Amino acid sequence: RIEGHVSPQGSREVYFFLKRVDGVTQVFNCDSPRAWPNQLTFFEEGVDSYYLSPCGSYIAAVVNAGGSEHGPIALVDVRNQISEIVFQEVDAQSGAIVWSMDCSKFLFRSNFENKYDYKIYEYSLVTASYYLRIDCQGWCYPIQYSPCGEYILFGSASCGANQDLYLHSVENGNSKHLTPHEGQVRYEAAFLESYDKIIYL
Repeated sequence: RIEGHVSPQGSREVYFFLKRVDGVTQVFNCDSPRAWPNQLTFFEEGVDSYYLSPCGSYIAAVVNAGGSEHGPIALVDVRNQISEIVFQEVDAQSGAIVWSMDCSKFLFRSNFENKYDYKIYEYSLVTASYYLRIDCQGWCYPIQYSPCGEYILFGSASCGANQDLYLHSVENGNSKHLTPHEGQVRYEAAFLESYDKIIYL
């Protein structure tokens, strides 16, 4: 399986993608159509998914753990290929990583506290630590930091066919329900254009 995307890195474009090597999936990049791919991750069981920072300098990857969906989150510095595990909890399902625009932090969801509620956490590259950003119940997931950095758009699903969207204030920690509705509604995609405008697709 090969899947990837192009991301700016300085003045050139570098293509990042997943590729199976010796039976496991790893992250590679390539800066030229004729260049040999450069392997960035070397985890024993590979990675389940990866999330490239907007600046193209970091990768947050969900590491495979025997197919159990309980793999840790690793941070990879693309510039020197140094990898480190930044989040690992026993029997925790984590993922849905969202980077900030300045690449200084990222959001992720995890159910490690009680195994039922997927809460939203924030990992800071500056302090090399994570903390609870949005305390919520049920299956919650981050969608996007606002361009101004003052808000976080996140979703909550009571089931696969029923979802809601919320806008969370970074300053005061309050969350506003954006999509009150009756019956079951799904939002396939949501894009936060500015602090007060959201486009549903």
